[in-house]
Amino acid sequence: MLPGYAWLQPLSLEELLKRKRQQQEEEAKPKFLSKKEREAQALQRLAAQRAALMHLPLLAFSKWQEERERERELEMIKQQYLGMNKLKKRVIRPSEKYKFNFEWGAEEDTSKDLNPLYANPH
Repeated sequence: MLPGYAWLQPLSLEELLKRKRQQQEEEAKPKFLSKKEREAQALQRLAAQRAALMHLPLLAFSKWQEERERERELEMIKQQYLGMNKLKKRVIRPSEKYKFNFEWGAEEDTSKDLNPLYANPH
């Protein structure tokens, strides 16, 4: 290989294992953090927890909404295939529809409001 093109060669398995082991050892060592760094990390963890809790009600609502939608779909399928009870309109006979009502309430009388002659009975 050419000396300037060593980066083109794939890494050997031993080299990969060595790098991985070194990285694990570095992560295992305790690292000193200043007070500001610890506070910053604590704030980040707190923000992550709050964000997770904010999404929780939305997930619960969406789950409830999906369940409700599923129930509606099942109900529609039942109505279509099983012929569930359909609410029928009340049929009004023509004799009832055009029947004159002889009962008249005093509060229904509007003639007093329209004509002052009817305001004072004699």
